[in-house]
This record gives sequence, structure tokens and C-alpha cells, in this order.
Amino acid sequence: LMVDPFVIVDYLGATEDEMSYDDDSGGGIFGTNAAVTFEALHTGDYFIMVSDYSDQLFGGYLISVTEI
Repeated sequence: LMVDPFVIVDYLGATEDEMSYDDDSGGGIFGTNAAVTFEALHTGDYFIMVSDYSDQLFGGYLISVTEI
């Protein structure tokens, strides 16, 4: 409740169009939750960043990775 998360999924060499990011589309009590659904197009290393928008507060985050 005390954070406004921002989420980015990125990989080395990705263009801005290939990155996935979100600020407030996840809803929540105050409408500030972030949610990203990302399908990896290749194997490799990916960077997932979850941060409070103001970089001031700590909170809990749920990150789920599945193989399809």
C-alpha cells in the first residue's frame, strides 16, 4: 500500500520497443500497481527491475516466471 511500483523487463541489445515496462496498469487499492506480461523471444539472460517510482520506499513484490 505504501509503494508505487515500476517494472521493467529488458535484455542486452534490446531496443526500447523490445523492452516491456509498466507503472500503473495492475490496479490495486490506489490504482498504482504495476503488471507486466512478457514472452521471451529467445533464450538468454534477462534483466527484471522492480522499483518504487519515487525510489524512497520498500515493499513486497511477486515475480512469476513460467516456461511454456
